[in-house]
Amino acid sequence: AEHTLNDVDGILWLVEPSNFIGAGERHIIEQLKKTKTPVILVINKTDTVKKEEILAFIDTYRKELDFQEIVPVSALKGDNTDVLYFKISALRPGIL
Repeated sequence: AEHTLNDVDGILWLVEPSNFIGAGERHIIEQLKKTKTPVILVINKTDTVKKEEILAFIDTYRKELDFQEIVPVSALKGDNTDVLYFKISALRPGIL
């Protein structure tokens, strides 16, 4: 997957809500810093945390990388999935 980061229209990075960024996430961040491809961070499972905590999770990741967008969603409940769809389709109009 790392070899294709520059060959795509956009990258979706799916994470769970957390203020902890471990070694695996740090590796991904370093790889994403090397690409000019727009990156959308998708924070899933937001239905499992208090709404007021979501801003802290966003801030944690925002400090690590300049994402094109950060979209908190709950795939289970469908929260914000319409926003994510819009952001994806904006990467390459007409693709979705």
